[in-house]
Amino acid sequence: MDGSTESINPDDALLLSADAARIVLESGGETYRAEDAAVNFATALGGAEAECFATPTGVTFSFAAADGRIHSIVRRIKRRSMHLERIALVDELARDLAAGRADYRSASDRLESIERRPESPVALSVGAAAAGAGFFTLLFGGAWNDALVAAAAGALVTRLPPAMARRKLPDFFSNIVAGAAATLLSLFAGSLGLAADADATAIGVLMLLVPGVAVTNAIRDTIAGDLVAGVARGADALMSAAAISVGAGAAYWAWRLAEGAAGAPSAAAAAVAAAAPWPAALWAGLATAGFALLFSARRRDLPLAALGGALGWAVAAPLRPLCGSEALACLAASAAIGVYAELVAALRRRPASIYIACGIIPLVPGGGMYYTMLDYVRGENWRSLSTAFATLLTAGAIAVGLAVSSAASRILSLRRLGARLGPGP
Repeated sequence: MDGSTESINPDDALLLSADAARIVLESGGETYRAEDAAVNFATALGGAEAECFATPTGVTFSFAAADGRIHSIVRRIKRRSMHLERIALVDELARDLAAGRADYRSASDRLESIERRPESPVALSVGAAAAGAGFFTLLFGGAWNDALVAAAAGALVTRLPPAMARRKLPDFFSNIVAGAAATLLSLFAGSLGLAADADATAIGVLMLLVPGVAVTNAIRDTIAGDLVAGVARGADALMSAAAISVGAGAAYWAWRLAEGAAGAPSAAAAAVAAAAPWPAALWAGLATAGFALLFSARRRDLPLAALGGALGWAVAAPLRPLCGSEALACLAASAAIGVYAELVAALRRRPASIYIACGIIPLVPGGGMYYTMLDYVRGENWRSLSTAFATLLTAGAIAVGLAVSSAASRILSLRRLGARLGPGP
């Protein structure tokens, strides 16, 4: 037929395959998923010995054409944002090509349509950010008035990075400004009596900014052996976290100077540890749904994503006092989320990363990052170092739990189980 592999120009197949990998990376997808996408596209289009090396900032791809010649290309990744539906659509297109349900022409048209797929409307993003910040404030022990303040502050703060990006300001500077704005708004609301717990309010807003998914993916890449990608993702996440901490710390320090007092420590951390699992799991699920909207997930995936976030918190909450370790509790919870995500992905023919990226959000140690900064500003340097170490340990535990669940899903052959149980969405 006209789109058969014999009639495809190898350079066209090369460009299409590399663009598939590029779109996955630009949409926040894992390194291995981008590499698999390029290889699967090229193989389905008649290429042989396809090899792809991807990092968060670039793709190098090559394959051997029918005439034996090697064709190769390099693609730079200049922008990155979370868009889970694009990742899912590229994955679906790769399967259709491999099964013969799509030829080169239709695949090219579909990939172009995927790349043009818009981000979530501004009104929806603002509403999702408000919901996420509000429910996370409840999760961190805040009252309903704290949650309402966090929702309003989150709606404002979430628009700062895109506004500064349009002015071509560096991400580092944008994160400093956003971190400072989140903290100042929370402290100001506390001084007016609108928020009873300014720390819980600030953490709820800062959860919109912290690069928790990036930190976890960096450790996952390192565990998987993608050392270059892991180091690159880790450096990017570290710079983002540092910028947010600098902004939040500077704002808190300036406020403390203006008030002339250090302020009383927050009860937010203790409230999280003592929270009953099921009401807190509800807030975790609702906050996860808000983040799923921010990540441009498909509407039909929202309930399943929310259920994953609630499941993780329901597992972690009772384990914290039992094992006396936040890291161990998060390891078990992330493993449960990973198995759940793999099972749902197998049944619905969707990438598991859609449900993993959303489900781990309530476990991400955003509060730990905030208290690391807070202890340092208060002059408690050793406590700050201890909190920072515990925060990194928790992020590592989440990544290990996901790695364990990924291995378990392969042993249990969840993908084959899904193929037998249902035809997908």
